[in-house]
Amino acid sequence: MQTQDLSQIEQRVKRYWYEDGIAELAGGGMFILLGLYFAIQGIFGEKSLVSVILQVSLALLMIAGAFGVRWLVNLLKTRLTYPRTGYVQYRVNEQDTKHRRYTIAGSAMLIAVASVVLADYIRAFDSMVLVTGLLVGLILIVLRGKSAGLKRFYVLGVLSVLLGAVLSMSGLMQAYNLTLFYGLSGITFIVSGGLTLRRYLHEHPLQPEAGSE
Repeated sequence: MQTQDLSQIEQRVKRYWYEDGIAELAGGGMFILLGLYFAIQGIFGEKSLVSVILQVSLALLMIAGAFGVRWLVNLLKTRLTYPRTGYVQYRVNEQDTKHRRYTIAGSAMLIAVASVVLADYIRAFDSMVLVTGLLVGLILIVLRGKSAGLKRFYVLGVLSVLLGAVLSMSGLMQAYNLTLFYGLSGITFIVSGGLTLRRYLHEHPLQPEAGSE
């Protein structure tokens, strides 16, 4: 019984983290940057000097982007969320939290790296964008929707799977398929996050400080 209560408390705290939509806005921005990354490769060609430099620096770009997203999310939450509904933190096993964080970050990096490495071997049927859509969809459904109990992540996850499936049969060059996948996914994240943030700010107006006129 106690374990079930702790699980429910953890889910509520996770739901609170995503309640304002800020994480989705930042994640959408990161996806759009990935879309631009693959768009540049498509424009200059996979064998160009620009593409080679991008491929070599991909890991550094992913790490920098992950830290940048987290910094931006914390900044916006400090200015918009915490003054309205407070700061909530559920103490969990730090080792497990790190493992989950590294797993998600590692999966994202593997997807992006594999998209570049396997570009020469997949042509007629773009299975890479299909696998990318499936993995992103599973992360959204299992690690976001189910763990936080938020239905909109189920919708985003299903859209990711469908988008990957449709683009895999488009016949476009893989770089452009990945550009469209990350770009359109980023737009859906930003729309979802923007609508969520708008509703959050409307439902939780900033209260005047005590003693102010």
